[in-house]
Amino acid sequence: METVHVAFMELQHAVTAMAPNNLKRRQPQPGHVSTLARPVSSLQVRCLLCQFPGHRCDSIKHTRECQVAIVDSIASWEHIFCYVILLQHSSPQFRTFLQQNIVTRDMQLDTHRHISGSISAVISHRLSANYLKLPRFYTRLELKISDILNNGEIQRYDILTKGLNSMFLGGSSCKWPQT
Repeated sequence: METVHVAFMELQHAVTAMAPNNLKRRQPQPGHVSTLARPVSSLQVRCLLCQFPGHRCDSIKHTRECQVAIVDSIASWEHIFCYVILLQHSSPQFRTFLQQNIVTRDMQLDTHRHISGSISAVISHRLSANYLKLPRFYTRLELKISDILNNGEIQRYDILTKGLNSMFLGGSSCKWPQT
């Protein structure tokens, strides 16, 4: 039962770090930063190549900062994925909310309406909403991705999204038109 409590606390911290009104309350661990899940103001610097916030690269020959941002987001979601798997197997209530969660395209926007309720409902809804941003950005990068990530990192992303798609999207993929 202690493990379930730790998993809920870790996911609650992850969701809190993703919320617009809690951006400065808790600093995430290095390597566990989902840059995309954090709301971005129109004043924040965005990369010209990858569109990730927080850095700027203007040449396909200098993509190290893009690589770091993308790999950090992948690591963040791998960390979250471990706890989601644990709760899916250990918490019937969490599993039910995850299965009943209806994902819409509008959820990927920072302005979408959040739900309230039990910790299981809130966590499953907000993680689903914030996860949608990762495949959206990755889809925009498809032609450039082999210049930014190495084959191992691309495989890591593919494996991660298959698992997260099965949990958050009922096995569907996230290939919506670019916005």
